[in-house]
Amino acid sequence: MRPSQRKDASCRRDCSKAAIAALAARVEGKTVSCVGHERDTYGRLIARCSTDEPDIGAKLVSAGLAWAFVK
Repeated sequence: MRPSQRKDASCRRDCSKAAIAALAARVEGKTVSCVGHERDTYGRLIARCSTDEPDIGAKLVSAGLAWAFVK
């Protein structure tokens, strides 16, 4: 689900502030480790980042605050 499609009216237009806050809450005071081996068509590294949680990005996607990269 894209952030703009969430039912929460406070996040219909721009979820960047909510996504930043959620990410900050998940990583605050923790060591973050990112591992990536692939690049997208723009040359950006595709990585999975974790703390004590196995995949921070997956948590943001499931909360509707980020998009999943799909080849």
